[in-house]
Amino acid sequence: MAVIEEHSDGEETQSNQENSRNSVVEGTDSGIALEQAITSLQIVATAGSQDDSEEEEDGEEDKVWGGGGLKGFLQKPEEPWKILRQYFPSKAGGAPAWLDPLNVPRAKQGSCGICDKPLQFVLQVYAPVDDDETAFHRTLYVFMCTSLACLQQDLNQQGRKEKRKRSIKILRNQLPRRNNFYSSEAPKTDGSEAPLSAGAPLCSWCGTWKGDKICGGCKQTRYCSQTHQMDHWRGSHASVCREAQEKLMARESSANTSSSLDVEVTNSPCTAHPANTNLWPEFELIVDENGEDEDEASDGSLDGRDRVGRLLSEYENTRRLGREQFSSKDVQEVEETSAEVQHWAAFQVHVSKTPEQVIWYLRSADAKPLWPRLDCQPKANDIPVCSRCGGERIFEFQILPQLLYFFKIKDDPDSLDWGTIAVYSCGKSCPGEGYCEEFAWVQPGFS
Repeated sequence: MAVIEEHSDGEETQSNQENSRNSVVEGTDSGIALEQAITSLQIVATAGSQDDSEEEEDGEEDKVWGGGGLKGFLQKPEEPWKILRQYFPSKAGGAPAWLDPLNVPRAKQGSCGICDKPLQFVLQVYAPVDDDETAFHRTLYVFMCTSLACLQQDLNQQGRKEKRKRSIKILRNQLPRRNNFYSSEAPKTDGSEAPLSAGAPLCSWCGTWKGDKICGGCKQTRYCSQTHQMDHWRGSHASVCREAQEKLMARESSANTSSSLDVEVTNSPCTAHPANTNLWPEFELIVDENGEDEDEASDGSLDGRDRVGRLLSEYENTRRLGREQFSSKDVQEVEETSAEVQHWAAFQVHVSKTPEQVIWYLRSADAKPLWPRLDCQPKANDIPVCSRCGGERIFEFQILPQLLYFFKIKDDPDSLDWGTIAVYSCGKSCPGEGYCEEFAWVQPGFS
């Protein structure tokens, strides 16, 4: 972020101050206090940039936080096939597109550590590692419990050194270029690409976890857990199941009933459209290295949420135009607020530049998240080592609170809320079969 240059001409500064009297502050300590409230939010992320502390030419601001990284935005997929697993998508909401379609995790691995219910899919980021042959394809998945009560307990669990009970989980999977599931060549761009092999059956209700349980009535519908079987039964499966049972009973006299039934169960497809209508809306996650800054949030929820946020945002805009004028009352109002409020307001200013951004990505040992709060930040020893290889984990990406808006989560005291979710993954991106659990640090919102 560019920094305001102090005036070197003493006479000019004195003249400006005399003209402004108490109504305008230019280049004073109070003005600098406003500047510091904003610049204190800069990310320590040196990877990909050597001059993030310098002013850019033509007065333009660095368009990516910390001088590097990628911004992620959501859009409805133009073509449904673009979010199928054989196209290696980044996506949010709906059900995951599992990279390894056979070794799909069971609900036990993907259950909330607090209420024990299966977690719901949040998003996935396709993030291959260029110099790692074992990670030619690589995807990280985020899941969380829909219960705010569980998330609040999670905040107390995430800093524990062992036996953490989490309501949010991160899974990583990677494949070499030559594998049993996909062609070694780039997929066709006309939607005709097909995977090399079928995947494991998924839960008919959530479309997320492995469907290793079969309905005892119709012998066809798959479930990941008894919880989802009950949810589906209360939803729409009761009548469908009875109809299926009647058809099965009508064929009991056939000598081929047993083999026919075996075929039906074996070939039961992985559900493309989960029966659960309460999954979060499905979007394609688009990565943009040079997203355009916007002056304010389109819905007004991020910029101007409070007086301090508006003042800091106005300060940013006037600085861009070369003006540094604020009333003493405005400056005093900012200075009298707590450091926590100023920090949160400055975070709002940052995210309001690209109000539709939902993630910031920069996999680097030097990168740090943009924390919306001064408290509730992890210490170095709060980030556990990789559960597979024991290596150090590094920051990879963070999920911003704007995602809540796209998921249409209600703005009430009982709904999910977060300030940010920072995802840490193995710095070596160690290979291995199946899905490896990584780590997330959740910082609550400021209210």
